[in-house]
Amino acid sequence: MFEVQPSMPSSDIVSEVNVVDVPIALDQSNKEVSAGYEFNGSDARIESADKVLTL
Repeated sequence: MFEVQPSMPSSDIVSEVNVVDVPIALDQSNKEVSAGYEFNGSDARIESADKVLTL
């Protein structure tokens, strides 16, 4: 016979995005990327269209 083991507790993380803050966060992130020496001279940026982010 199989022994039934008690199930492990689980925790779910739920995040809700405030859509008003998304453009502000993207603008700030793009400023930091453009100012970083790691990406100097590159075309690195973060873009959004609908609910899709492109790095």
